[in-house]
Amino acid sequence: MIHSGQPVRDFIDSATRHVLLRQGVLGIKVKIMRGSDPEGKSGPQKSLPDSVTIIEPKEEQPVLQPLSQDYGAKALAAQQLAEQQRLAEQQEAEAAGQGAGAEDGEGMQE
Repeated sequence: MIHSGQPVRDFIDSATRHVLLRQGVLGIKVKIMRGSDPEGKSGPQKSLPDSVTIIEPKEEQPVLQPLSQDYGAKALAAQQLAEQQRLAEQQEAEAAGQGAGAEDGEGMQE
């Protein structure tokens, strides 16, 4: 049973009664927990905050044959492509550097 917080105010009905007897006072405390009711007739509309909804997993397709993939081939191809792009960029940079150097060299000869 819950003892504290807002859910106690929402879900628990409590009552205390005292009875005077010859030998003293007898006190009785009663707590009744109401269940949640989506329609709101016999209890609160909201559910307890600690309620857990379990969703059934989707059915998976059965494995008919073992399947293996070679991920190394894709990685090797990507590495080679990156190396080719890096070499092409270096060649372009060298060509641009030589072209700029040739123009400067022509101006100095005169």
